[in-house]
Amino acid sequence: MGVDKVLCVTVEDPAKVAELATKLGASGESRVELLADRNCGLVRLLGLEIGTLEGAGPKCQRYAAVVEDGVLLKLRVESAPADLKVTDAKSMIALWKCIYPNACA
Repeated sequence: MGVDKVLCVTVEDPAKVAELATKLGASGESRVELLADRNCGLVRLLGLEIGTLEGAGPKCQRYAAVVEDGVLLKLRVESAPADLKVTDAKSMIALWKCIYPNACA
């Protein structure tokens, strides 16, 4: 068991996301990919849309998920948009190790 890909989903403009992905080297064959959910399809499906700021467009809660073969195994959502307590890399790696205890053996 290993991580095939880390997907970073945002409700930003696709052109801005593509530009950032190129700048960060998160495009092409990279294991990290940035995706634009401009119409909030995934965000709405997950119930994570938090409305719009005047003139700023849709926003979503900060979240992280573990997905295997298209199945959502675990979804973590921060209690406030600016928080980074349960969706940071360290917390997600710890969660991943709990789900797959033999993965790092």
